[in-house]
Amino acid sequence: MKTASFLCMEEIVDECYKFMRERIEYEDALPLLFFSRSIDYNKNDEYLMKFIASNFVLISHTPEFLDLTFGDILNFVQRDFLNIDDEKQVFNAVDRWITNQQENKDKWNKYGKTDIGMWLLYHMRCPCLSPSFITETVLKKKWITDSPRCMDVINIGIHKLSEMWKNKLMFRELAKIHLSLSRILRLETVMSAISLSSRSIAPVEFTELWMVKCWTKLSNMLRCRDNSAASCTLNGKLYDDHSWDGECYDPATNEWTRISSMIKPSCNSEAAALNGSIYLVGGKERGTPTANLQRYTPATNKWIGRMQ
Repeated sequence: MKTASFLCMEEIVDECYKFMRERIEYEDALPLLFFSRSIDYNKNDEYLMKFIASNFVLISHTPEFLDLTFGDILNFVQRDFLNIDDEKQVFNAVDRWITNQQENKDKWNKYGKTDIGMWLLYHMRCPCLSPSFITETVLKKKWITDSPRCMDVINIGIHKLSEMWKNKLMFRELAKIHLSLSRILRLETVMSAISLSSRSIAPVEFTELWMVKCWTKLSNMLRCRDNSAASCTLNGKLYDDHSWDGECYDPATNEWTRISSMIKPSCNSEAAALNGSIYLVGGKERGTPTANLQRYTPATNKWIGRMQ
């Protein structure tokens, strides 16, 4: 393969890697990744990174894992779809990697003043670690306790999580969240705009705000819809409007119900919730753009509107 690469016989290299990808085992992933990089063959990189993410726990215990770069480790820590049972496995993998870097002066010195531990903790899902694990394991790691920045990240993560508990976001819902400290900090202002007075959050809002670890199959709509439908949430329910009719999804019952028909049919409209009503703006009628404005009030199940 090196000869083919040297002679720029790209098609042969492609076929060789295709052959290996079809037969790859977890022990082969990192050696193949390193070899690909040694001959500047970048086509294989993303495929192998995804394969490693899918077999992260097994691969993180291989000797080659300790030879990954800081950029590679950060890439895995940030990934939303990392095949793990819990965040402890990620922390333990990072701990093994950092400990190995510290034991090898040549590896450690190249980072200079960069606090790599802080950056990895920052992007890790620290709030998903249990309080007992933080106390018994995390806070006993020298690379964390010796770094004020690492300690700041841990303390901020614990503080932010306690704030969300005070806002009555149930722990059983939190357990479904794959949440990093960086997401908490970025979304703090968004969270303040959402009412958390109830014990649940509407599914669409929940999915957009937080990266959920898994998908759950819900009830199908009453009618098939294409991408010209308009949707929005109001009072913890999802409303979808298309053409003449619309539907309402209630996550409490996992059921769709039909709502009253619009005054005028509309496709490709924009929907927004305001003051207890849903507004349907613009759209097309028989292919022609309109300036229609229609308002639906769930309390009365009626539409009113100003037509073009």
